[in-house]
Amino acid sequence: MSSDLSSEIMMKELDKRVEEMGAKIEARFSAKLTSLQEEVKELREELRASKAVNTQTFKCSKGWRAMFQAGGLITPALAALGFMRQSEKLLWTARSFNNFSMACTLLACGANPKNFGSWKEKAYMVTSISIYYLSVYTYGLGLSRADDDAAVKSGKMIIMMAIFGMLVALPGILTLVKLFSKLSDAKLSSVVLSIFQSAASFLGSLLYLQSSSFRCISQSDEKLGSIVDQCGNPMQPATVVSAYLIVAWAMRYAIAPLTHASNQLSWKDVMDLRMSKMQFTQGALFSTLTLIALVIFANTNENGAEYDHFLQLLVSGFYIVFFSYLTLLFCEFGFRQLFCKHTTTTTDDDTRGRDNSGAFGLHEEGMSSGMI
Repeated sequence: MSSDLSSEIMMKELDKRVEEMGAKIEARFSAKLTSLQEEVKELREELRASKAVNTQTFKCSKGWRAMFQAGGLITPALAALGFMRQSEKLLWTARSFNNFSMACTLLACGANPKNFGSWKEKAYMVTSISIYYLSVYTYGLGLSRADDDAAVKSGKMIIMMAIFGMLVALPGILTLVKLFSKLSDAKLSSVVLSIFQSAASFLGSLLYLQSSSFRCISQSDEKLGSIVDQCGNPMQPATVVSAYLIVAWAMRYAIAPLTHASNQLSWKDVMDLRMSKMQFTQGALFSTLTLIALVIFANTNENGAEYDHFLQLLVSGFYIVFFSYLTLLFCEFGFRQLFCKHTTTTTDDDTRGRDNSGAFGLHEEGMSSGMI
């Protein structure tokens, strides 16, 4: 009886010791497993961060920048050649490729925003933009000396626009690139990549629009009348539609990334019209601008026709709305970005939110006030 009791006690002690040893072994291996899992997690995070750094890009190569700069020199070359030869055809051709050259110049100037602090980079941008506007002044001056009254009137208007561009657009472009240089590395890399990806289709559209004007000008005959009478349409419509494309492209890829998160709208806000008066006015103006541009494009005659009164009315209305929209954008965006504390406050979450956004940066989480 006593032996059975003692053996039972020994069995219980053995079971207890086995359980204790099992618990110790389990705790030891569990701690080791947890430690290994944490190490693996840290290694994965380091690998992810390393991949992110390796895939970030802050500038285009010198080769791409040279190609953009070459496109920007088309108008200066044609303007200089036309002015020296006093060739009205070359001067009008320079005007036809004006917006294409401007877009290429902008891409070249913004190809390395990370290096904005360098005096060489600033000198390059100032020189490139100055050459472009000097060429605009040159072909405007050449047209103002032509025998055709319409060419003289256009030339004087172009001279005024060139002076305005030097005084306003030059510092505006420099300020825009400066704001880009202040973005976080992840944000700047995303912006530079999206701009580069959009460049081909954007420049191709501009080149297609303005090549129709070139074809008409090259086939015009002085005996049949002035170039304006023969090619006013498509010259004016192509210029207007290409200007619209530049603004729409800039709003999507240049302005949206700089907009502060507090100034965004969601799809629901747009559908319910929950927005400020400034945002509503900008949306109405841009919608009107889009409608007028579509009507003008629909009335474009690529074979060449007279610049009739209906087109003149449409183009005049377009420019009124166009400059009103730009003025509102400058008041809403320019002053806030330059003088408010949250000038370029953006987060990586904002970047990821816009990577899969729709037109003009509108997505589920929000969009900028000027992007409607």
